[in-house]
Amino acid sequence: MHQDESRNSPTGTIGDRFSEIARYMKTNVCMPLDMDTICSDCGIGRSALKELFRRYTGLGVIKYYNYLRTRHIVKLLGEGKSMAEISEIMNFSSQNYLSSFFKRETGMTPSQYKMQKLANLPKKTIVIQLHTDRARTCCGLYIYTGDFFTTGTQHHFLAKCTSIL
Repeated sequence: MHQDESRNSPTGTIGDRFSEIARYMKTNVCMPLDMDTICSDCGIGRSALKELFRRYTGLGVIKYYNYLRTRHIVKLLGEGKSMAEISEIMNFSSQNYLSSFFKRETGMTPSQYKMQKLANLPKKTIVIQLHTDRARTCCGLYIYTGDFFTTGTQHHFLAKCTSIL
């Protein structure tokens, strides 16, 4: 515990304050937050906010927030969402901006990320794209590595499939 950990802030200990702000960021991960918005909405000064995040994450505030956004984008990719859908959900001004943001944060584009995930699967893995309705809307990519059998064009799996992205 840090020496001044027990010192009270307006909402409890410093650790509680960090948790409260981190929770706010996670709740608003789809919104394009900046330092001023976070400070205003959380009732904290810029310097105090920066110090809090350096202390508890080792990262800057926006770097941490971008990390949360990137994790959420990866989750949406895993659910089979299109770039257009993700761009809209995450409030990016365009698909190109989403792609450049993702590349800046991860070092690869979203499509490169998907390909890398697929390339790292075991050799006897089947990749399944499940559809949820008659319009064939994709609801995710899944892997299956167990036994299966085929009847016509239908594959019957003998165990539960798991999401890969």
